[in-house]
Amino acid sequence: MARTLAAALVFALVLTGCATGGGDPVVESSLPAHDTASPAGPAYLAERLVGRRFQWAAVVDGDPVDLGSLDEARWLPDGNVLASRSTYKRSGREFSSTGRSLQVLDPATGELIGQRVGGGDWGVTPEAITVRHEQRNRIFVYSNDLAKRRVIDVPDSAVETDQIDPFEAEFHIHHAAYTLDGVTWVQWGINSEDDTLTDHGVLRIEGSEFTEVLRNEPVVSLRPSSDGAALLVLMQDNGESENCGGCVVEQTLIELDPVTGKVAAEYGMPDGYGRSWRMETVDKIGAEVVVRFAIGEAEEEGEAGVSRHTWVYDGDWTRRAELDETRTWWQQGGRLEWRQVETLRDEGEFAQMELRWLPDGGAPEELVGESHPCPEVEGVTRCPLIHAPGRLLPARAAKLAPSGSR
Repeated sequence: MARTLAAALVFALVLTGCATGGGDPVVESSLPAHDTASPAGPAYLAERLVGRRFQWAAVVDGDPVDLGSLDEARWLPDGNVLASRSTYKRSGREFSSTGRSLQVLDPATGELIGQRVGGGDWGVTPEAITVRHEQRNRIFVYSNDLAKRRVIDVPDSAVETDQIDPFEAEFHIHHAAYTLDGVTWVQWGINSEDDTLTDHGVLRIEGSEFTEVLRNEPVVSLRPSSDGAALLVLMQDNGESENCGGCVVEQTLIELDPVTGKVAAEYGMPDGYGRSWRMETVDKIGAEVVVRFAIGEAEEEGEAGVSRHTWVYDGDWTRRAELDETRTWWQQGGRLEWRQVETLRDEGEFAQMELRWLPDGGAPEELVGESHPCPEVEGVTRCPLIHAPGRLLPARAAKLAPSGSR
């Protein structure tokens, strides 16, 4: 089996000039910021494993709506939900897929707003749903209701490399693509079992023009801001001595100039950062970069399980201690707060958690927790996975009101 590009990235790749602690000033975004909409809270998607399939429900203003069986779902910046849904046929005890579609749903009613046949890895921005084809080097750029479509075919000639071989080393695009101000961004690489064929990078696609960006730099993922005004990039850092694709190495954060594709700023990571810190989510809100880290996968026995911190960068990194151990989203009418209670069990294994709604000016309400426990399956508590919309910080980073005793 052809090795993945992730394996290639760790071969003697070091992003120079990036270190933990402070970095460059936060650059002013050059793209227009789009308005985003958060549904009336509490609002979230709940994902449950029922038998062999995942069942989803949308909650808006506290009212649940059954969305049925979905492969994946995500909140859109306009407050609707983007979902991938497969159909199956049964033969004896086995099920096989007969098709797949992308759907945009109204989370308050479950009503179908738009639909397209097919699927793939998607990237969402306020102006577009960008879908990378699963087998071909092809990108579909859809409007956020899926009504309009633009197709981008990415040829081998889009990049300069002498490493392409049609049988042994194929050019391919990979990971989620994103569209900002009409320009589409996607990662590319050489897919081969030959470990010496490691050309890779990012493509900036404007109309029919392809421009290489961050060529042979250790890109982990593209991270556009929620308002579509900035393109952040998570990079691998200090991978010099790590020569295996599964090794966990340090990472660092940069921002690109969306007009030129050049590095506009290097933000680094907070003091005390270590390789066990994984970036769960990042956003740029005005002149601040906000990052929520999951800190876990202890390297030594006896260390605590997963922890979470939220940090804000405005030229220096500052920890928002009042958000420790939570995922918090500011929504219309209040804030939603998720806390993993069972920290030594993986969240993806439906670990126990608490979910609380803290309305503006009102008393906290427990949605999931001690008084509203998760169901047990074969003697094991299985809490749903929660996917919520909203901002990572309140407007103007106001100080939190107390959330009540725990």
